[in-house]
Amino acid sequence: MEYFENELEVWEAVSGPSKRSYRRYLSRAFKKYFPEGHETSIRPRVEACTLPAVRKEFKENDFFRSLQKVHHRAFGLIARYGVDYIPRVRRGRPPYGEPRPRACFLNARLLLEMVSREQGRAREGSWKKKIPPMVYVEGITQGPLVWPMLHAWNTFGLDGTIAFDWTFYSGARWTRYIGVPFTKEEYDRACAACGGDLKAVSLFDKRHFLRVEGYLNEVLEKRGYKEEKKE
Repeated sequence: MEYFENELEVWEAVSGPSKRSYRRYLSRAFKKYFPEGHETSIRPRVEACTLPAVRKEFKENDFFRSLQKVHHRAFGLIARYGVDYIPRVRRGRPPYGEPRPRACFLNARLLLEMVSREQGRAREGSWKKKIPPMVYVEGITQGPLVWPMLHAWNTFGLDGTIAFDWTFYSGARWTRYIGVPFTKEEYDRACAACGGDLKAVSLFDKRHFLRVEGYLNEVLEKRGYKEEKKE
């Protein structure tokens, strides 16, 4: 897997007529990983991560090393309550500037704040008022440009299924997503529970999960997701 310093480098590597062969390569690799394309769910892979034998591979296989930071019970929560998302494919660079490299949780928080302000200032009757509020989503991503990892992105509304991934905007079209959505208020409260003055935290990271596990389960069970999954 090729390494890039920032998302602008990825954009330059995949954009334009001269990069058509590289895009075809990524599309073939994506099809190999996910035969049904974006209809392929990575939920079974997340469920497998609840098993100690599978998590042992995280230390032995570089491909899974990024998953070491996830608390083992967080995998179960993502598998139970997670939503499968289809990425929003950008045709140009984002209008709000370049995301910070390797800072997906902060990027998702910043985008949430920017869009929430825009929606709040919008006139009644405008399309920005008609769509649901933007929310924060945290979960697992995987694709030919992204090793399996804990990641954060955004969507509109708790029932949304389109991933707005500012951090990986260039390669989102070749990435699968499963994650748990939280409103701005829910995420703010969870961040506060983690202590300190952190503006954005990973809720499923080993460093923070135990502090918010009870609150997250309470929030999600109230939504009725648990009952829906059993049907």
